[in-house]
Amino acid sequence: MSQSKVAIGSVGYWGAMRFSQFFITCVSVLFLIPGGRPFPWRLALILVWCFLFAAYLDSCIYGFADEEGVHFRRYISMQFVPWTKIGRVSWFGSNILSFHLRAGNLLRREMNANSSSSRSIFYNIEEEPELVRWLLVAKPSAADGIELRPWGTETIASRKMDAVLKILVPVISAAILIWFLITVYSARG
Repeated sequence: MSQSKVAIGSVGYWGAMRFSQFFITCVSVLFLIPGGRPFPWRLALILVWCFLFAAYLDSCIYGFADEEGVHFRRYISMQFVPWTKIGRVSWFGSNILSFHLRAGNLLRREMNANSSSSRSIFYNIEEEPELVRWLLVAKPSAADGIELRPWGTETIASRKMDAVLKILVPVISAAILIWFLITVYSARG
């Protein structure tokens, strides 16, 4: 058996997501500092929104895959998931991969890897990622039974819509969060 490795995700994208998550957490903590007023409902809504947004960003990984499984970094230390624990690998174009685990914590069952900037998301949308091509060629014995399927249906338009929604959800969430933060900050005086 060859010990080939296939890269998953990019360090730059992963770093940007970790920075965003850290920034959201810091801003949330700043709003928890007592301001002499009762705890307003908007602040509670902001904190819930921050938690959901931070949980969404938690799924971002980078690393590599080999015949044993996926070696990835979610935060600081490298982690490993064997192929037997992965139920499905889905993708959009050659840049975005999602690993869906068979079991585990509800918030951590999906791991997403993006290997390029969001500006190039629609380039090569019909092309499979290198990992998928490698899985089809190398056929690691532990990877038997993993479902390989692109996001959405077979039409290019619906795949584009899925990708746009995957990007718009965090962007719209961030915009709403910023609006709430400005509203609460201005209400504090």
